[in-house]
Amino acid sequence: MRIAPASFLLVSASLSSTTINADQLIAAAKSQIGITLSYSDAYISIKYPNGDFSPLIGCCTDVLIRAYRRFDIDLQQLVHEDITKHFAWYTKHLTKGKSDRNIDHRRVATLQEFLSHNATALPITRNPADFSKGDIVIWRLPNGRLHIGLVSDLKIQNRPMVIHNIGYGVRSDDVLFFWNVIGHFRYLLPTSNPSLNSDTTSAI
Repeated sequence: MRIAPASFLLVSASLSSTTINADQLIAAAKSQIGITLSYSDAYISIKYPNGDFSPLIGCCTDVLIRAYRRFDIDLQQLVHEDITKHFAWYTKHLTKGKSDRNIDHRRVATLQEFLSHNATALPITRNPADFSKGDIVIWRLPNGRLHIGLVSDLKIQNRPMVIHNIGYGVRSDDVLFFWNVIGHFRYLLPTSNPSLNSDTTSAI
């Protein structure tokens, strides 16, 4: 995975005129708790760009998609445009080798490919201090499927919790090291920001 240039990490005019930080992103993700109460990764036809469906349902990728969209950052459009420009990167992740802007951005493998070229790739370790609020984490589950979540500002015994949806709606859980971490990214957040490394709120 390559490291994105620092200049890309600032929200450019082509993405949004809004500057986001970790606290804002986490707040946007937390706002889904108690709203998205169930899980569905079913194929749904949606508009383009800024397509979505009922906030009552969603899958793990929808947590990130909806959080970033609060700041006019539309991963549906960004992923689709990146696939169009760099189709060879994504071919192995696409159904029948074809792009579909209804679902591509909602697939963890496709989103991981996008992040690997457009976000900062961070170390994959078992040290909780290496994970900051707002970071994106990707796991491989025991059944072989991929899962994605957002590192929270809450901690349990110095271990960051994660905002995600693995089947029970959007929740904040102590699962950072519960599964095999295969991806760790920071997207459109400053790479060096005191607020990212400040003490976070204890959950206990």
